[in-house]
Amino acid sequence: MIILGERYHFSKPELEHLRHTFDSIDRIIYKDTRSQEVISQITSQLSRKPKSLIVLNTLARIPDKLLSYLVHLETRGITYISIEHFLERYLHKCYIPEDQTDITFLEDIAPYSKTAYIFKRLIDYGGIVAIALFSWPLMLYTLRQIKKESPGKAIFQQDRVGFKGGEFTCYKLRSM
Repeated sequence: MIILGERYHFSKPELEHLRHTFDSIDRIIYKDTRSQEVISQITSQLSRKPKSLIVLNTLARIPDKLLSYLVHLETRGITYISIEHFLERYLHKCYIPEDQTDITFLEDIAPYSKTAYIFKRLIDYGGIVAIALFSWPLMLYTLRQIKKESPGKAIFQQDRVGFKGGEFTCYKLRSM
């Protein structure tokens, strides 16, 4: 794999994860570099170890000569992938630029499918039941201690705003 550009900087854990997937990872920085130098770097990388993927990790304009060379490589079986799609496919994360100048990632955000939503809700409610089973003795003990140490209600309620603006009542143990 060749990473062309330096728009996104990979962390050490990300690089370790990618090393399990790819035989070699080479970076080529082409900003402020002549097209011929970049072409010779890519050619050198491809001659040492065969690579089949080039990650386009840049927002900068690619010079015509370099673009022509990259198109020629595609006829030799080299594929290209943008950094946004690469991060989604191989690292399972959404690329959000730090400077927020490129917000095209918003196009790819989609709501849950029916199946994913049902699965998410099953996990949510399963987690709630599991936590309740383990924490009810502690909550009873806390409730008893609050009543013993101070007068007044041990549980109070608050109205909150939830999913799609729906209101619900949240019950809390009074503490402090």
